[in-house]
Amino acid sequence: MSFGGGEKAPSRRSALTGLAASCVAASVKWSWAAESGGGPVFSAAGPDAELYGATENYPVKDRWRVYQPGNPASPKYRVGAFSHYDEIFPTRLVSRAATAWPFKRTQADVSYQYKGSRSSLADYLSRNPVTGLLIAKDDRILVEQYQYGRTDRDRLISQSMAKSITGMLVGIAISEGAIKSIDDTAETYVPGLKCTEYGATPLRALLHMSSGVECGEQADEGKGSGRDLDRLWGDMVRKHWFSNKGTVANIAQFNRRIAPPGTQFRYASIETDVLGLVLRYATGKSLSDYLQEKVWQPIGTEADAKWLIDAEGYEVAHGFFNAVLRDYARLARLLAHDGAWDGKQIIPAQWMVDATTVRASDGYLARPREGSATAISSTCFPEADGNSQCWAISGSVSLLIRPRSWSWCKPPSMKSPPKSGDYGRAWSRSSGRLDRVLIPSSRKTSRGRDAPADGGPAARTGVMAGDLITSIDDASIDGLTLEAVLGRISGPVNATIKFKITRQGQHDPLVVAFAREAVPFRSIQLRIRVADGKLVVTAIGGWSILDSDKGQPTSVAVRSKDEFQVESGDHTRIAFVRDAAGKVNGAVLNPGPWEQRGVLAQ
Repeated sequence: MSFGGGEKAPSRRSALTGLAASCVAASVKWSWAAESGGGPVFSAAGPDAELYGATENYPVKDRWRVYQPGNPASPKYRVGAFSHYDEIFPTRLVSRAATAWPFKRTQADVSYQYKGSRSSLADYLSRNPVTGLLIAKDDRILVEQYQYGRTDRDRLISQSMAKSITGMLVGIAISEGAIKSIDDTAETYVPGLKCTEYGATPLRALLHMSSGVECGEQADEGKGSGRDLDRLWGDMVRKHWFSNKGTVANIAQFNRRIAPPGTQFRYASIETDVLGLVLRYATGKSLSDYLQEKVWQPIGTEADAKWLIDAEGYEVAHGFFNAVLRDYARLARLLAHDGAWDGKQIIPAQWMVDATTVRASDGYLARPREGSATAISSTCFPEADGNSQCWAISGSVSLLIRPRSWSWCKPPSMKSPPKSGDYGRAWSRSSGRLDRVLIPSSRKTSRGRDAPADGGPAARTGVMAGDLITSIDDASIDGLTLEAVLGRISGPVNATIKFKITRQGQHDPLVVAFAREAVPFRSIQLRIRVADGKLVVTAIGGWSILDSDKGQPTSVAVRSKDEFQVESGDHTRIAFVRDAAGKVNGAVLNPGPWEQRGVLAQ
């Protein structure tokens, strides 16, 4: 296969509607015939009620088993536990409003359509183990029903919906200046995360769950395991007698980077926990107090809420918020109105727009569309002198760049300088922000790979080894991350790019401008074959590419039916593309915004 160079992303309105709906009900197509009156409906029964503990009056989880991570192992405890969580674990109070905002009521005969079939609300509740269901439209409650003996006074657990609450609070903190920028790194606010991969991750990537730091929650769940999430729970919440990790140290133990920030989505609850720490340090308040002041009381909630806290008193930001159902409906109404409540903007409207819109530069958050933009692939690793070498291939501009202001943190456990290839493992960046980048004089990287070939548009315009690039397109690169610099270099084919360059021996800076070109990397070829029951990739063209060293077979591990990954080095992923008949007709290296597409070589 030679390498060079869907579905439409969801609309903002559909994203916002889904977010609001998740606060109160499943997302299905509802219809109703409305009439006045009605109130909550309560039932002691529900589907499989005996399984969920009806004969024991839905017991709360045994206190001696609170150290067991995740959901109660026995289903009979789940109804009781998920409506009395504050009786099992320590929580922090979120006080209700002094005066509750009143919902109106309209009784409704509800039906819904799902996968072409129409069903009644009674059908839905008879098939699904739902403790409470509320449907509201505008300022009116149309349906409010409870099963399994739950009432409108029970605080029901949010599970991961709390991640959206944490995201709202980040938006408010940015609007108030407590957090300066969504592109700040976590270590800017949390000193204990310095010298860690999560500390070096921008908040935007954490909000997108695209830190690039390895945490196996998504992969573990696919295997029926909860290993990494259990580790997180064990050290943060239960902190049993043999664990001495605190919250920050627990997060810092996940310290292996497998992708650049903002390039690949991987579901990981820990990313929201990092944001929770950022909020705590930036605002000087607990998440519960901040939520109470900024959201919970301003929307006129009728009942106190509770939020699970960990062993050090931090809210577990990724879940375990507990509130009565009508207050969840108030929260949903706030989201449905773009963060406004009766004429007052509670959550910044632009934040709501940004949170429910997939930007073109964040295409990895949605399935790719047909066609592809100019691709960039890059990898960075330390040199013996403590600097960092970065190898970049762009479909427009071929450069080998080296940051001049790139410092490396030495964790207390490290007593000697890093060896080449240790990037993202034992050592990590203290600051990935640059003031200029160097075109190195060396033609080889420290891994023995050739730099991109001469003859590209930059080289023809006069860019030389040893040049220092200080600005791109009249904008200084001072303070940018390496990923941001690469993003500026990348761009549409035939679009003009301009460098300001400082050259040794010349007093005045140089300005060079040239048009980006689509560089056909015909000499990049991979042979893919099955050997000894494993998929093996070998670079057979003129160049090595990512983890595939020229002439050296590299085994890849299975991720899914059509996607495989190298388990070491740069963790290169390769995904096969099929035609309408299901036959493989191409492949993609590192699917995402920097992907490189290949076709079958004839």
